[in-house]
Amino acid sequence: MKQPIKRHEALKPLSREHHHGLLLCWKIRQGVRKEVEVARIKAYTEWFKIHYLDPHFKAEEQYIFPVLG
Repeated sequence: MKQPIKRHEALKPLSREHHHGLLLCWKIRQGVRKEVEVARIKAYTEWFKIHYLDPHFKAEEQYIFPVLG
């Protein structure tokens, strides 16, 4: 069995944010399954985008992508 790739310490916060994005998807799926009002799911998704996804993508564009070329 292959050993998992170790993340550099500086990448760990961004990596954790990827996990939070996956949790968002799970929460949406659970909300639909439990028949939560679509407007409520949409409002949470928009809040999450503004407070988590947008800053995350900005950090990737600013710090990660330039290193990758």
